Amino acid sequence: MKEELYGGYEWCRPYLDAGEYVKWTGSPEKKRRIHPLYLFLIPFFVFWIGAVALGTAAAISSVIDGEGDMFSVVFMIPFWVAGAVMVFFVFIYPAVSRSRTVYAVTNKKVIQKYGKRIKMINLVPLPQVYLSETDRHGYGSVTVGTPDARYRGEEGYFPWAGSGCIVISGISDPYRIYRLITAEGR
Repeated sequence: MKEELYGGYEWCRPYLDAGEYVKWTGSPEKKRRIHPLYLFLIPFFVFWIGAVALGTAAAISSVIDGEGDMFSVVFMIPFWVAGAVMVFFVFIYPAVSRSRTVYAVTNKKVIQKYGKRIKMINLVPLPQVYLSETDRHGYGSVTVGTPDARYRGEEGYFPWAGSGCIVISGISDPYRIYRLITAEGR
C-alpha cells in the first residue's frame, strides 16, 4: 500500500484520460513542526488532564471515605471524554490525515486521494488558484477551486457534496506547484 501511495504516480493512473500525463505527485510533509497554536494547547491540555485527574481522585476518595456518592465519580466521565476527543482532533487526526493523503497535478486536472476517497478538479477552464504564504522552512499550500462552490445535482444544489476545492497543503516549494497549475506552467 505504501509503495502504491508514495511510489510515483501509479495510484492515479486509473483516473487519467487519454492524452493526459502527470506533471507532479506529492504528499503533505510528514514531519510537522510545532504549530504556534500548540504553544497554547499543550499547556491547556496538561492543565485539563491534571484538573480532571485531581477531581476524579477527590471524587473517588470521598466515595471510599463514605462522604460522597458515585454520582461525583460518574460526573467526571464527560470531562475525560471531552479531553480525549480534543486531543484526538487536535493532534492524532491531523497526523493520520497527512499520512493518508497524496496529490497529483496533471496537464488537465488536480487529483487528491485521501484513503479510498478521490477528489478531482478540472483545470480547463482554469479555476481559481490561491498560493499560501510559505513558512520560513519553505512549506506552504496551494488551493485549487473555490472553497464555497456548490455541487449541482439532479435534485438541485447540494452544499455538502464536495467543498469545490482541493488544498494541496504542507508541501515544499508551493510556488513551483502554483506555476504548474496556472498558465505559467502549461
